[in-house]
Amino acid sequence: MASPHRTYSIATSGDVRLLEKALHGLLGLRMVLAMPSYAEERLGFGRLQKVKVAWSQHPRLNATWMLSTRGTRVLVNGRYAAVPRLKTLVGRRVEDLNVTYPRLSLVLSLDDGDRIEVRPSRSDASSRVAYWVIRAPRRTEMTAGPGSRWQRAKLPRFIDDKWRARVAARKRASVPPKSPASPRKRKGHDGANGRARRGV
Repeated sequence: MASPHRTYSIATSGDVRLLEKALHGLLGLRMVLAMPSYAEERLGFGRLQKVKVAWSQHPRLNATWMLSTRGTRVLVNGRYAAVPRLKTLVGRRVEDLNVTYPRLSLVLSLDDGDRIEVRPSRSDASSRVAYWVIRAPRRTEMTAGPGSRWQRAKLPRFIDDKWRARVAARKRASVPPKSPASPRKRKGHDGANGRARRGV
């Protein structure tokens, strides 16, 4: 198994086997999420879950395994597929996967015979953005590209005491201060002083 925080070069077709081994946890999982996010598609596998992120007070919908395309072209059965088409595959199970060489396309074969392929182009190879990223359990992240390389890293924790303190401070700042309550007028009998004022 690849070690955390390490970059691996891919010089031959055999070098992609280590990356495929790191992704074997996807096998047998159902696709549970397909949604756009900025210039990428996000596909979730396994179990749905809500996670808190450092840049928002609201939880984000994720899955135990998340695939982010980073703007790389996504195909279903060889044809370009947008999010509406990908949503029709929710509920399908991953039966097989492979990473192609030298393009580093990620191919997921589903139980109904459909195939999802994240296929980098030549223009993707010249950019500084990864072709695709998979976030796995235990804060593990596998990144493919750009170029003939991939990386395995351990993500920092987004939820910590400092982050909770910042969220709590923003909440307190967003609540308008309460105006002081006006004194209530007393009704009915108010004692000897009241009788004196009324001339009783």
